[in-house]
Amino acid sequence: MRHSFVTGWLAAVGLLAGPMFAQHGIRPRSTSEDYPIHQSVRTEHGKALAIGVTLLPEKQVKKVFSPALNKKFIVVEIGVFPPPGASATVAGADFALKIGEEMVHPLSADSAAASLGRARNPDPNWDNHDIHGSAGAGIGYERGTDPVTGRPVRGLSRSAGVGAANDPAAGPYPYPDPPPPQDPRNLQEDVENRGLPEGATADPVAGYLYFPVPSKMRKNGQFLLLYLAGESPVTMPLEN
Repeated sequence: MRHSFVTGWLAAVGLLAGPMFAQHGIRPRSTSEDYPIHQSVRTEHGKALAIGVTLLPEKQVKKVFSPALNKKFIVVEIGVFPPPGASATVAGADFALKIGEEMVHPLSADSAAASLGRARNPDPNWDNHDIHGSAGAGIGYERGTDPVTGRPVRGLSRSAGVGAANDPAAGPYPYPDPPPPQDPRNLQEDVENRGLPEGATADPVAGYLYFPVPSKMRKNGQFLLLYLAGESPVTMPLEN
């Protein structure tokens, strides 16, 4: 009786552990064949698994993440499908990207996210946007932090001069609010959370790998994705 209880409890924990593993990453496609590039490989432990791959074009990276990512990374979507009734170990380090003669290894999702640093305001000119003034006076739009409360503040400021135009008939300033700056935390969280999940799994998983852009890269160079954990390296050409 005790044995049955423990076995049932472990089974329940196992069922809970599966979805927890899949919280990160993205939803895998139905099968590996739903990816433009797919390959069946046999691991060094003799297990067969299917891998589906697609290279994200720059327009898609911009849509899914941010234009800032294109400057630093080549993003590849990976889907891993263990054989029925068996598990497989997934690791980003098992993949490499060959660009011409150069071999590039992916950064872990958290390292890729951390490397993005602080995102800039999409329009830095808004930090001090000039507004019309008279006879040498200037009015600007300023943004900062209240030294007492620590809360962000923004508003109009005047610079030294004879005076600023102040025509009541003109109504309120016809200038739009500045666009909100991109929150770098959101981008970093997206990059980290959508990375390829790592670890042992019996369920299909999918996510992105982030390969650093080489310093010298031909725009139309050939990309080859390598899976290195098989009995022998498997090469999958990617459309660039």
